[in-house]
Amino acid sequence: MSHFGASPSNDTRNTACDACGPATAKALAALRQASTLAPDKVDRRFWLGIIYAQVDSVPQARQEFNQVTKLDSLGAQKTTGVAHRQLGFYLLLDKNYPAAIRHLDRAVTIEPKDTQAWGWLGQGQQNSGNRAKACECYKRALELDPAQA
Repeated sequence: MSHFGASPSNDTRNTACDACGPATAKALAALRQASTLAPDKVDRRFWLGIIYAQVDSVPQARQEFNQVTKLDSLGAQKTTGVAHRQLGFYLLLDKNYPAAIRHLDRAVTIEPKDTQAWGWLGQGQQNSGNRAKACECYKRALELDPAQA
């Protein structure tokens, strides 16, 4: 029996929270329901992605963050920048540097003070062999937060 009162199935969403606490399980269930009722609401999709990321359900987190970036393609909400940052991070882990750079560049365009996005963008540039661009990104991250040195 999963946290959500249903038997486990091939639907991995039922097991995404096997190791999480009851409060997180409730939040996940509520956000799933809210997203089902209003699938075009960016904030619901964003927070669902955050919860999935917190419980190490990366495929579901990616799916929700991708939905956020599609629903808010203009980047009108700061959460969309965070969604791009998270997708960029996952793509760095996949070693898909061109796609990671695209998402991270979009993240810093939406939220220019996102130190973490600047650092990861620098890493993507460095791993792609763009040393000069990497240095610019790292410099920007340090200007925003000198404690990162």
